Amino acid sequence: MKIKPLKRYSIGYHILRCHVNAYYRVFYRKLQLNGMKNIPREGPLIFTPNHQNALMDAMAIVCTIPQQPVFLARSDIFRKKWQAVALRFLRILPVYRMRDGYGTLKENDEVFDRVTEVLRNGGVIGIMPEGNHGDLKMLRQLKKGVLRIAFQAEESAEFKLGLKIVPVGIEFENYTSFRTTLVINFGKPIDFSHLFDEYKENPQVAINKAKDHLADHMRQYMIDVRNEENHQMFLDLWSLAGIKIQRLFYLLKGKLFRHYNAGKVLSEAINQQQNSDASFLQKMEGNLSVLREKLREAGLKMQHIACKPLSRLKIIAGMFGLVLLIPAWIYGLLNHILPWWLIRSRVKGIEDAQFISSFKFVLSMLLFPAVYLIQFLIFGFIAGFLPALLYLISLPIGGFIAWAYPKWWSKLLSQYSYNRQYYKGNLKEVLQIRDDILAELPVLIPEIQT
Repeated sequence: MKIKPLKRYSIGYHILRCHVNAYYRVFYRKLQLNGMKNIPREGPLIFTPNHQNALMDAMAIVCTIPQQPVFLARSDIFRKKWQAVALRFLRILPVYRMRDGYGTLKENDEVFDRVTEVLRNGGVIGIMPEGNHGDLKMLRQLKKGVLRIAFQAEESAEFKLGLKIVPVGIEFENYTSFRTTLVINFGKPIDFSHLFDEYKENPQVAINKAKDHLADHMRQYMIDVRNEENHQMFLDLWSLAGIKIQRLFYLLKGKLFRHYNAGKVLSEAINQQQNSDASFLQKMEGNLSVLREKLREAGLKMQHIACKPLSRLKIIAGMFGLVLLIPAWIYGLLNHILPWWLIRSRVKGIEDAQFISSFKFVLSMLLFPAVYLIQFLIFGFIAGFLPALLYLISLPIGGFIAWAYPKWWSKLLSQYSYNRQYYKGNLKEVLQIRDDILAELPVLIPEIQT
């Protein structure tokens, strides 16, 4: 394999990224960026985000930083020639693993040489230090590759490169859905110059220390439930008590940021309780297990009982409004059947849920502009330019209504079911268990007592 040198700046990549960046902000309903001032303007950098959502984790870096990063990805996605060419254009290089065959590992030498060259030229690379993605909100064991690259780059410049690693914490509200929310936290840059002398004497010891140091810093900027057995409990408590915990952060701007901070505080409280008194968590999990079963029998979810029921007037008004939207829903549906069918048929066979939003993002970004253009040209040929232009403007609006309409009905009907059972008195036991759980919450987070 022969890898050509990578340019620090590509005009073709810049043009493509403008389009991708714009659509990224359409794909996510809310995007909260924190710590942008922490990103150095110059110098070699390595961004190390946590890895939970396949391609979308890399896009979180590509679409938010000013530099043009080079990313490393597993080698099996480079097998087809056209994919390898496309990935190369996107500044993505392959990394070979033992599962790819022992003989392929030597290919990494040239890859690392090219990455080192990028860093020595003051460029930027991105590496997922966990090595693979997972659906749990926790930091998995880091691989050594990112630190080997960092030290190798410094060594090639006689340890005068000034390389810094920027830890990144990424938090998705939902891994698979369109129009969900995303929080990206850029941490303070880390340099490992204090380990250079130790690296010269014993590279493995220095790399292990740097790896642990990096993991500690990454945890500061992400939600990290250390014990996998506590993960579902964390999610349920976050849904049940998130609004209550958010009151601790009422001075912070942005509902999304307050919601993230509530989850961060809760996850850290659970981690501390696991170390001090795990029996309390076992009792809490027992109560939540009973509550889950009761909610399942009632056809409700945890987030339903986290809030008070809506008034009957609001539910009736909501249903009336949705009935009025039926023509807009049909209009949007008819104009989007083909691209939706293509996307859903492709996504349907994906076994790894963490790849679903990546496929949705890429396919919808390519398909919708193409389909809209074809529809515009056909309508313009029939009716003229101005009607076609109005038609083109209506397409994304109708598409959004058609996509959201079933979700609006589902949410409203769930709320109606909650209201009906609530006012009939069928949820007394459920609400009592909920109140008992919330009464124990100050044991985890004493601050919410005030």
